[in-house]
Amino acid sequence: MARPESIALGGYFPTPSTLLPSLASLLSFDAAEDEPYVLVDPCAGDGAAIAGLRQHWFERPEPGAAIYAVELEKERARGLSHHLSFRGRLPDVSLHCDAFHVDIEPRDGASLLFLNPPYDVDKLHGRLEQRFLERWTAALLPGEGILIFLVPFYALQA
Repeated sequence: MARPESIALGGYFPTPSTLLPSLASLLSFDAAEDEPYVLVDPCAGDGAAIAGLRQHWFERPEPGAAIYAVELEKERARGLSHHLSFRGRLPDVSLHCDAFHVDIEPRDGASLLFLNPPYDVDKLHGRLEQRFLERWTAALLPGEGILIFLVPFYALQA
């Protein structure tokens, strides 16, 4: 069972902003690409983490990267729309809905899937983190997409 604090927050544990430079340093994107990159965050919270990562990776808006982000909780979803903007050729997209009800188009594919799901148990999968992983890896660009999966160490067993 999840801790009472976790339940009160809907399993929400935002990525600390102090970790973003370290995470961003783990990879880079080819600035010579003609097409914009696509960054997907199905558990975006207020969008600060994915927007911060984009800022680290893409100093110039062209070709840049578009963000597709989902948040279930109403107030965080409002904040999400404020962190995202139109940059480059593709507009950012923020959705206020259940990430399990979003259609995924694997033929397009995400350049990066930033997955920091709610930390909780799940009847079918054991851990809710595992359920998000199984559902959203289909969004990655086949053979090229990058996954950043943030989970507590005790969830790795699932």
